[in-house]
Parts: sequence; C-alpha cells; structure tokens
Amino acid sequence: MDNGVVMKRTFVNFELSELLRRPAVRALLGVALLWFVAAIVEPRTLALESLISMAPFIGVLGVAALGQHLVIQQRGFDLSVAGTISLAAVIVTALPPADGGVASTIFYVLLALGAGAVAGLLNGLVINFLGVPALVMTIGTNALLIGSVFYMTRGAVHAAPEALISSANTRIGTLSALFLLFLAIGLFAAWIIDRTSYGRRFIASSVNPAASHVLGVKVSLYNIVTYVIAGLLFALAGVMLAGLAVTPTLLSGSPYMLTTVAAVIVGGSPLNGDRGSIVATMIGVVFLVFLDQLVVSLGFDYAIQSMVQAAIILAGVTLPELLRHSRRRGPVARLAVEARDIVKAPEPSVPPVLRLRGVRKTFGNTVALAGVDFSVIPGEVHAVIGENGAGKSTMISIAAGVLSASEGAVTIAGREMTGSDPNEFRNAGVSVAFQHPPLPPHLTVLECLCLASDEFGRPGAAAKATALIDRVTVGSLRVAPNDRISDLSIGQRHVVEIARALASNPKVLVLDEPTEPFKEDDVEQLFGLIRALKSTGVAIIYISHRLNEVEEIADRISVLRDGELIETRNRADFSRAEIISMIVGRPLGQVFPRKQTEGVNDNASLKVSRFSGKKFHDVSFEARRGEIIGIAGVEGQGQRELMRALAGLESHSGLIELNGETLRCGSREAARRSGIAFVPDDRHREGLFLSLSVEENLAAGYVGPDGEKVVINRTAEATAVAASIRDLKIKTSSPQASVSSLSGGNQQKVLMGREIAARPRVLLTDEPTKGVDIGSKSDIYQKLRELSDQGVVVIVASSDGVELEGLCDRVLVMARGAIACELTGSSVTDAEITAANLTAGGKSVRREDVKAKRGSLQTLLDSKWLPVIALSIASIAIIYSAATINSRFLSEYNLGNVQVQLATLIFIAFGQLYLMMLGEIDFSVGPLAGLVVVLASYWMPDGAPPMTVAFVAVGIVALCAGIGLLQGLIVVFLNLPSIVVTLAGFFALQGLSLSLRPVPDGTISYDLVDTLLMSVGPVSVVSIAAIIAAVVFERVLFKSKFGRSLRALGSYRVAAEKLGVDRNRMTATAFAINGALVGVAGLILAATVGVGSGTAGVNFTLMSITAVVLGGAVISGGFGSFVATLFGALLVQMTFSATAFMQAGVEWQYWLVGLSTLFAAGLFSFGRRSTAHE
Repeated sequence: MDNGVVMKRTFVNFELSELLRRPAVRALLGVALLWFVAAIVEPRTLALESLISMAPFIGVLGVAALGQHLVIQQRGFDLSVAGTISLAAVIVTALPPADGGVASTIFYVLLALGAGAVAGLLNGLVINFLGVPALVMTIGTNALLIGSVFYMTRGAVHAAPEALISSANTRIGTLSALFLLFLAIGLFAAWIIDRTSYGRRFIASSVNPAASHVLGVKVSLYNIVTYVIAGLLFALAGVMLAGLAVTPTLLSGSPYMLTTVAAVIVGGSPLNGDRGSIVATMIGVVFLVFLDQLVVSLGFDYAIQSMVQAAIILAGVTLPELLRHSRRRGPVARLAVEARDIVKAPEPSVPPVLRLRGVRKTFGNTVALAGVDFSVIPGEVHAVIGENGAGKSTMISIAAGVLSASEGAVTIAGREMTGSDPNEFRNAGVSVAFQHPPLPPHLTVLECLCLASDEFGRPGAAAKATALIDRVTVGSLRVAPNDRISDLSIGQRHVVEIARALASNPKVLVLDEPTEPFKEDDVEQLFGLIRALKSTGVAIIYISHRLNEVEEIADRISVLRDGELIETRNRADFSRAEIISMIVGRPLGQVFPRKQTEGVNDNASLKVSRFSGKKFHDVSFEARRGEIIGIAGVEGQGQRELMRALAGLESHSGLIELNGETLRCGSREAARRSGIAFVPDDRHREGLFLSLSVEENLAAGYVGPDGEKVVINRTAEATAVAASIRDLKIKTSSPQASVSSLSGGNQQKVLMGREIAARPRVLLTDEPTKGVDIGSKSDIYQKLRELSDQGVVVIVASSDGVELEGLCDRVLVMARGAIACELTGSSVTDAEITAANLTAGGKSVRREDVKAKRGSLQTLLDSKWLPVIALSIASIAIIYSAATINSRFLSEYNLGNVQVQLATLIFIAFGQLYLMMLGEIDFSVGPLAGLVVVLASYWMPDGAPPMTVAFVAVGIVALCAGIGLLQGLIVVFLNLPSIVVTLAGFFALQGLSLSLRPVPDGTISYDLVDTLLMSVGPVSVVSIAAIIAAVVFERVLFKSKFGRSLRALGSYRVAAEKLGVDRNRMTATAFAINGALVGVAGLILAATVGVGSGTAGVNFTLMSITAVVLGGAVISGGFGSFVATLFGALLVQMTFSATAFMQAGVEWQYWLVGLSTLFAAGLFSFGRRSTAHE
C-alpha cells in the first residue's frame, strides 16, 4: 500500500481517537444512540411536543447539575444539594404572604438564593480551613438544611406564588424559560472557564492544586467561591422546581442528591479533578431526562429506570478509562552516552547471598538501570555510591521486590526470584531500611514491626521491640513500642525504619542513607550494630553520599553512574580521589553555551541578605547581571528550602533586593508579581497540568506586554505559545496535544516555557534538567544563558555537578543550611563541587532529634477513646432528656424497638467502617439492606420451615458478600473510584428491589422475626450480637495482621505496598466483609419491617456514614474504631428516636445529627491537622 495512504489513514484514526476522547463528543454520541433506540422502540418520545415538554425538567436538573459539576471539578462532592433545593423551594412557597405580589416574590427568591450561597460558604470555609472532607461536610450541612425545611413548614406543604408559577411556565417561542435559563447559565459558565483568566485559574487549581500554588493561584479561595456558586445554583434549581411543581414536597430536593452526580458522570467528566466539560454535563442532563421519559413511555417504572441509570453511570466512567489505557506507548529510548570502560565486579570467592545479573529497568522512555551485575557475600559491608539519579534506589527496590526488573535475574541464597512481592523477598532474606521511611503514620512502632515479622504480634513483643530499638539507638532518638509514628521526629522514624528492617532477621540488610538524620553518637551506635551483624554473617549493603562513612565501614565499594555499575573494588584499593573521579567522571556529553566572559557587571543585580527559613539560616549572596548562579549540596542541606523561600513558597526572614528595589516575597502570588519565576524540581507534582494540552500549560504563565487581562486574548496567546514551542524546540504533534504525551525533556521545556512566558526578572530553577535527555538539556541550557544575557537573574539548584560546571559562573555549596563555600572561575568544576559536597559537612548533623512534643489537647483529640466518651455523654443526655419529658421512652416496648433499629444501623456502619479504613466508601449499603428485605419476603415467607429459614438467611448473607466482592473487584481491576461504583450499585439495587416489590407485600417468616427480636432480659439478642461484633472487630483491627494491614493501607498506601501489603486483595476482602455485614443488618431490618418493601433500607446509607464519622474515623483511611462507631450509631439512633418523645419537631432529628456530624468532624480534623503541623 502507498505510504501516503497509510499515513493519511493513520492521521485520520488519530484525529478520530482524539475526538472521541472529548467528553462532549462522547456525551453527544450517547444521546444520539439513545435517540436511535427511542426511534425504534418508542418514536413518540421524539415528537416535537414531547421534547418540548421535557425542557423545563431539563432546566431544573441542569442548573443543579452545573453546581455539582463545579464542585466535582474541584475534587469534591456536594450532597447538600438535596437540602439546598428543598430549603429554597420552601422559602419561596411557605414564607411569602398570601396577598404578596411580584415584589414579594422577588424578595423571597433573593432570600432563597442568599440561603443557598450561605450554605455553600459554610461548606467551603469548613472544608478548606478545618480540613473536613467534602463528603462529610456536605452530609452534615444537608441535615441542617432539611431540619430547617421542617422547622419552617411544620410538616405542611405550600403552593408557590402565582408570579413564580407563571414565570416557571413561561415559554419564549416554543422553548421553556427554565430551559433557556439553564442554557444561558451553562454556556456563560463554559465561556468564563474557557475564555477568562479566572476560569483558567479555576481549572488549574483543580487539575493540580500543588502546581497552581506554585503559579500563585489562591487555591483555597477558588474552592470556597466554587461552593458558594454551587449553593446559589442549587437554590436557583429549588426556586425553579417550586414554580414548576406548584406545590413541591418538603423533600423535593432528595432525588437530585445522586442524580446531579450521575449527570456529571454520564457527561464524562472525571472525578479526580482533571478538566471536565460543562457542555458535556449539560448533554448528560438531557440524556438522563430523556431516558426517564423513554422508560415511562415504554410502560416501565422507576425500578427499571434506576437499573438502566446504574449501567449508564458505570459505562460513563469505564469507557473513558479504557480509552486512556488504549493509548499506545512509544518504544523505550535509551539515553545516549558515550562508550566507557566498565569494570565488571570481581567474582567473590564465597558464594553470594544476593546476586543481580544483567538487571535492567525502564520507566517509560527512561532507562534507570542498564544491565547491572552486582553481588554481596555473607559477612561483608558492600557500599554502593553514586550521584542522585545514578540508579541506587532503583537497584535496591528491585533487590527487595518492591519493583520488578524489566530484564535480568535476582537470586537470593541460590533461589531465583520472580515478580515483585516484598513479602516473598523479605521471607527469602532481603530487608531494606529505605531513605524515606515507608511507615504508616496511624500505626504504632510495634505495629510497624508486626508488619515485618509476626513475632512482634505475640506475647512479650513489647520487650522484644524495646530491645531491638536499643540496638539501633540509645540516645535521644529512642522510642517506645506504643508511640505512634505520626508523633515521631524524622530521626526517630529512621530508627524505627532500621528496626523494622532488622525485625525479620534478614540475611541481607540494605541501609539506604541511614545516617542522614543522625548525630555523631547515633552514627557510632549504628556502626557498632553493623559490625555486630557482620560478625554473625549478615550481608550489609550500605548506600550513602557521605564518603567518610563509606571509607570507615565498607569492605567493598561499587560505583553506579547513569544506571550502570562502573566498578567494584575492595575499599583499600580505592583512594578518595579515585572515588570522586568515578562518581563524576562520565564524559560531559552535553553542549553547554559559552560562559559570559565580557559584559558581566560588577554591581549586584540581585542581593539576598540574612535570609533564614526552614532548614537554612543566615544565607547572603549576590548575583550580577550576565552570570548564572549555581546552588549545590548533598540532598537535605537546605538548598531546596532556600529556593522555595526565594520563590515565596515557604516562610522566611531576610531581605531580597533587585536593582535596588526591595522585593516582596511573602507569598507565591506576591513573589510572582515581583517578577520571580520558579521551576520546581518535580515537574509532575508541582509543575505541569498533565491532563491539559501543551498550549494550556504554556498559556498558564503567559503575561502580555500590558499585564494579565481578565478576558484572554487568544490570538496573542497563540502567537506566544507558538514562539515558545519554536524557541525551546518543543517536539509535539500540535499545541493541542496532551502534555502528558510528551517525552520528559519536552515536558520540562514546556514547564520552562511557561515560566519564561511570565516575563520574569528572576528565574529560579530547581533541577532544571532532571530526567531530561541530552538534546533537551542543551536546548534548556542555551535558553537559560540567553535569559541571563538579557538581564534576567538566573539561579540554578542542581545535584548534577557536570551541569553546574558547564552552565554556572559561580556555585554556592550548602551544608547544614548555610553556604559552606563559594566556587568561582576555574574552581567551578564537577570534581571540586563533588569534593565540596562530600567533605563540607563531615559527620551528619540533624536539627530535629527529639520526639515532636504533643500537647494534651492534641493527644486527646487524636485518641480513639475521645469519641466514645463524647458520644456516651451526648447519648446519655438525650436519653435523660427524653425520659424526663416522656417516661414512655424507657418503656420495655420502646427500648426493644430502639435496640433492634440500632443493631441494624450498627452492622451497616461496621461494614462502612471496614471500607473507610481503606479510604473507600459504599453508597449502596442502604439499597442492599432493602434488597435483603425484599428477598426475605420471597425466600422466607411466613410458614417456611425453620431449617429453610436458617439456610436462606445464610445464603442471603453470602449473596450480599458476593455483591460486595463484585463491587470491590470492579474498583480494583477497572481502577474506578468506589463512590462511582457504589453509586451505580445504589441505583441498580434500588431498581431491582422496586421491580421485585413495587409496593410493600409478602409477609416474612415469623420464625425469623421471633429469633432476631428475642431478648435476654431487657437486652435484645441483636444488641448483644452487635456489642460482641464491636469487641471482636476492634480486636481484629488492632491485634491481627489483617487489621494492621488494613490500617496501614488506608494510612499510607505507598508505604503499605512497599511493606508487602496487597492492596487488591485487601480492598476486595473489605468490600466482601461490608456486603456480609449489610446482609446481617438486612435480615434484622426484615424482621423489624415484617413485609417486603423495596425502599426499606435507603436511609441507612447516609446514617451509616454519619455514625462512622461521629466515631472519629478518618474518611481518607487509616484511623477508626468499631467501638467508637457503635457509640456513633447510638447517638444517631437516639437522636431520631428521642425527638418524638421529647415533643420536639422532626427538625430536631436533622439538626442534632447535622450539628453532631459537623462538630465531630471539625474537631477531629482540626486536632489531626494541628498534630500534622507540629
């Protein structure tokens, strides 16, 4: 076939693929497909009059969905949409006087909108300043709003004013005014986001908050404003609904709680903050409303609609994921390096206990290890040294089973290992103390040791742990077995990490930069331990930048450079000069611009005086026009913090002057206004917006000649973007290509171009060519020199001595937070820089060497028993008040009912807690409990034999466990958020229940009722079972390997996986346990209800989440208590049960639950945030 034809077809396929990735296009295709189906099965739904009749309903749902879209774009969920809509509808129907006119109606409409804005403001402030999760906060706010609805109406519905009804039913031409209002708001919002600087910052703050902060965006402000706007839109939807429905129900907003989320999902907008499409959400609204109409026209009921909606939600999220994974990856490209003489390690006379043969590892296009051969024998200390990025950490991660090798073999004690399972490698004898301790913060020291060895979970473990810690340190870094990791200093965490590595009695112990946080006496203690281990035959792999330590402790030394093992020798055969030469002796292989020899002004352009901050102090230096200043130092000497403080990202004291002008750098925004640009060292985390295009990334920093304008000048921007692509030689298929599709070098150029587009006076670059190929490095170097020649002050912090030598005119070497020496002229060489790095600091010194002190308040707030105490007091107060007002509250009959209802909630909340310990959540628990009631009415009818009832009960619990397992597997293997999967489950299970039992029917076996409602004295059997379950589950959570793994995974997933915890298995298991517990709760509920009802369990979803939050659980995972959750459920149930006996209105049920939820969540979040800051 002709090459031109092939290329044309390839281009067409590419363009089609890119087109299909756009959410709006996919949503349109979905609507078109739905209309095609409708044309076949029910053509009447496509009639003009039918479509026109749907328009006002599209308008109401659409306006609310727009608010939800904005919140989801900001990485949140707003479940107060139901309460806000309901309250707004009540304000405009219940409050206006009967004889009020148009002016009165307008006043109450504005009052409703104001109420929505206040609710949104409350959400935004608490979420941002107290750190309460959005889901929890909006659940609490929703309860407060629903309570206000009942307070205002006293349970009575009211008709809307005539003026409002008339407005809601107005048509402009043939279209509903409500629909046109929705259309106008949606298109205006889309224009604001797409065409203004405010919209650009809004998207940036959601796609990558950290990178937005570096750009000077006030992320919290944008998040708060988003919730306010969402509240306004929800309230507007409520006003529209009131006029359309004429007499709206009190809870008219309830159907919109999950439907608005469904509209966003169906529209294809991602839930992780990546850029969504308002237009796609608008199309998603049309899809859902039309689907509803089609289902009704076909004669199906709400049940079928719910199940179809569930399938649509799953498809709406799954298809984009599959499209993302379908992108073909380019071939791995080896970075070009000149040929070099590599000396293979000599074969040891003793058989090695660990051997790596031909190990190669690639990450995308980057080669991290290139055919490494390495071995260590019993009873030796084998040091591995090399510059940052040489491949040391990658090599030990492969040796420890954290990573799998792309090629090559790993052998431990003669056994060839496969795959990447840290547990298997640890059991084979290799244990690593990592440079950055992967210790889950919510676990104790003893629990972390238990993850490494089951011996520390047995009696006497505390004494054994203390003895092990004493082997590592005897000084101020000592810790107690019951100390929580989050309470420890950096130095103490390193002690625990080394102890954890020793806990499994390894044959090979790897120590990665172990002394960085230690004082000299701690180093001597560690070296004594190493010598003792060595004498028992343990092999030690010692990785360090500190040459004096390597020379003191090592038997053999291996040098890694650019992913290759250069040479291995006995320590005595190396001189210090040879080691330094080998570390830095690679050919430059890079094209550096000519340094400025003329035109350098003797007068300082930039002057930094007495600059102090976190990890650096009293730093003073000057930079002259036309020169590039380099900052060097071994990692952790304060150079990173200095650069960030200069950029306004960290607090500091001191003075910065530019050309005699004092610069204000108190914040990143102020520093950016002063003309200070900053290129961070981590382009993915703090630099780029990976889901956005090259053009959008470059334009994010663009400032025109007249400054930044509100309305974006697309023509000027496009010209500037094209110039950046040309000047920096960025290789991209088009400016619209995703920046994530570029190579690392081109991504770095985009980041550099974005900062240059801001027209800076000072350019700070932290690791400007990290992970960049040689060709791109040359382009970046040329641009930096060009900027310097133009008068921009350029400061480069780099760990690459070759880079500093070739690029910089002067280099400042930092040690212990201060400038240790300054290299100028001919002294600016790689060897001199490396020598200064290795010798400037001597033995390691750490400023933070004692345990972080915690106040008694923080200790109390972070205790799992505080919720138990607080909830007990609150519950007793409610019980006492109810009994005082109405003695029948403590009657045997009422207490029996309350206990059974409480047990139902407790078991569902327990299932919810298992998932929250992993940072997951299940919205389907309520409908699943309701499905159990329905199935019981069919499978356990009155008169069924007792044995049949027993077997069916077991089968139902197993079925629920299977449903939970299925949801868990979908979450794990399709990598979907649990909130999406279980939201789909909510609709599917609710629809199935209603299709089986459209109306309550079918008496449930009295044997089940009698068994589950049985009492032992005044205490019901199910209450006893709930208490026993709480005690057993609490012990499992804190005393078993499963529980520790669960908490570790939720506390710090990356750390837990490094320690060998299987996330997939744990997640699937937790979902299965959750399903089983909901099955048990459903049986209790079935015994209480007595007949099959498809809506019996719906309310338990939010009630269970409330109970878990009141129990002090961290919704992001890692911290919680079953006993505390039991008391949380007690307070929720007592609140709902007592208000009727206290002659209080229904509103108090909601108010008390809402206030309790917000108070508890705010208190615990504030306490944990204070602890984290300490």
